[in-house]
Amino acid sequence: MSKTKGKLGVGLAITLVIVATMFGWYLNDFMEAREQAEKKIQITQPIGPSGVIDLHDITRTNREVRLRINNPIIIGVDEDKQLSMLPFIDAKATIIGTENYEFDELKIGDIIVYDFGNSSVMHAIVGIREDNVSTYFVMRGYNSFAVDQFRVREYDITHKVTGVLYGGSN
Repeated sequence: MSKTKGKLGVGLAITLVIVATMFGWYLNDFMEAREQAEKKIQITQPIGPSGVIDLHDITRTNREVRLRINNPIIIGVDEDKQLSMLPFIDAKATIIGTENYEFDELKIGDIIVYDFGNSSVMHAIVGIREDNVSTYFVMRGYNSFAVDQFRVREYDITHKVTGVLYGGSN
């Protein structure tokens, strides 16, 4: 009986070594595939919108500051869903956006609002790609390491964020 236990113990040890080795191979293949995918997408750190409002579009007096923005709108931030853009956009931020933008001029770092199902998402463009359908954007929230798992196309975009005002209440 002790020889049987010994054979079972050796067999179990060999099985564990084989499983651990196969898991190591799988993990290594997974990591290599992820690195290749990230190189292909060329994920960058979101750099934020730049050059959206020119200095000549800002007027300051002793009493007020005025921004000249074509067709401005105030975009509401759902406090339950705003976590993906922290720390850039929090629940007290007022988002200024516009529907008046040129699709071809959107670039990495711009923040856009796009429709996804029955809701709207506000994320940064971290990649611009093309497939056999059209140009699409790779999107990501600032507070996330992962990119969005779907392709955002021109017809999905509703607004481009042109400014963020901090403080106060919504």
